Amino acid sequence: MDVGEGTAYLTYNGSTGKNCVVTVPDRTGTPTGLGARLRLHRTDTVWKQGVEVDWGGAADSSYTRADYGVHCG
Repeated sequence: MDVGEGTAYLTYNGSTGKNCVVTVPDRTGTPTGLGARLRLHRTDTVWKQGVEVDWGGAADSSYTRADYGVHCG
């Protein structure tokens, strides 16, 4: 997903059942503040473990993007 000055990626490892988020900058060789977020999706007061995740990222700005309730696995 586009997060301003970079791109955030959600990955899934089928062998371990684990998700991972990484944010990479659009430009190399330039210092860039990066962020990545990943958590279990929550509906009302219930965490849906192993079913859905919320994820997102940020790159060198206050612009942060997130997707909620994404199913992985």
